[in-house]
Amino acid sequence: MRVILLVVFILCQIDSFKLFAQSKAQIFVHAPVLSLVDSMKLYSQKERIVESFRNPYRTLIASNKDGIYSFELDSLDVWTWINMNLSFQKLGGIEVPNIMEEMLVEVDDSVHVKLKPKRGMFFS
Repeated sequence: MRVILLVVFILCQIDSFKLFAQSKAQIFVHAPVLSLVDSMKLYSQKERIVESFRNPYRTLIASNKDGIYSFELDSLDVWTWINMNLSFQKLGGIEVPNIMEEMLVEVDDSVHVKLKPKRGMFFS
């Protein structure tokens, strides 16, 4: 009987630990070349039933803090798709997700991205 009670107690402790466990992912974008007024948007989607633009998504906006943009995705329980874009990058007035497009993140991920300037075409 003691063994059964001990097993039940341990299982209850494990379940309560899972209940209060961190269910977060962190994303850091290092971009010291960007202006302090530039912001970055992150779009996250948990569900994919049809094309990505038809599914509900959550938007997070981060401002430039000493060349670093940071995002924390909380309440994660499944894989989450993310897209990111800079505030000034648009094509025909529409924002273009061009940083980590269609990337999957999960609980406890810590993603670090370093942006470097490159000659090329810029959207307006």
